[in-house]
Amino acid sequence: MRIAAQKTLGLGQKIVLAGMGISGFSVAVYGGMVYGQIRRDVYGPNKLPPSSLPQASWGTRSEVSKPQYDQIAEEFDASVEGTERWTGINLLRWWTMRKAYGNVLESGCGTGRNIEYLPLDKMESMTFIDQSEKMLNKAKEHWKRLYPKKRYIDPDVMAFVMSGGGELPPKEKETDPEVCFMPMSVEEMPVPDHSLLGNQGFDTIIQTFAVCSHPDPPALLNHLTSLVAPSGQILLIEHGASHYRWLNDVLDRYAPAHAEKWGCWWNRDIGKILEESNMFVESVERWHLGTTWVIKGRAKKADDK
Repeated sequence: MRIAAQKTLGLGQKIVLAGMGISGFSVAVYGGMVYGQIRRDVYGPNKLPPSSLPQASWGTRSEVSKPQYDQIAEEFDASVEGTERWTGINLLRWWTMRKAYGNVLESGCGTGRNIEYLPLDKMESMTFIDQSEKMLNKAKEHWKRLYPKKRYIDPDVMAFVMSGGGELPPKEKETDPEVCFMPMSVEEMPVPDHSLLGNQGFDTIIQTFAVCSHPDPPALLNHLTSLVAPSGQILLIEHGASHYRWLNDVLDRYAPAHAEKWGCWWNRDIGKILEESNMFVESVERWHLGTTWVIKGRAKKADDK
């Protein structure tokens, strides 16, 4: 009996098949994540009432309230940990945070999910701000667990320094960044006078998944550019509308219920927000069918077009 010769796949075919497999797995994981989130938000035991939050332009959307964030602070980490691990958000956090250096600000730090990825050896100071004091306290607890021996700077001292009133006290160890937790929104932070030596703004500003909850996202990005040093960088991870219409239809349908519970409009057009802001965008990478944006930006210079 003759046995037919078996065909061996070439390298190119193997790469294509592997790519198809990875793509299929990614779609399945992300689709499962969205479905699971919808089940929890809309059909779960704590079913949400119909949302009254408007969905029109940025300025007319209801602002997510500080009490809303205070309410979800205790359950937040447990609710998102599994999703972030399976979808690779933790890897995106690590990849983005490793670029931070100098005097660093994290706007809307939440419970401190970026803390473990910060390169402390490249940082002079680290300022965490959030309008929810309960979220900020969770971030402080997270920091203390990881770095129990590092000291803090009093928020009033940090505010005085940022307003141009002086300099930070000498560090105990040259390799330790000064750390401060300030219960405030980024709009409350004083804009530095870039003409004053030693008060040039932050070298790095970090913000992850905050554009989705702000009533005026372009204005938020504009304020970040006013706080960053002329040679500094703004590192963002945000989520919003997809490349694909079918997925956007799903996100649009359930966006009000999701925002009602989590304070997050997951269907915003991040590209449009970037275009309407004054931030100069150096690079953009998109993941998860285009819904996750990894952005590097900075303040515009005179010769930028």
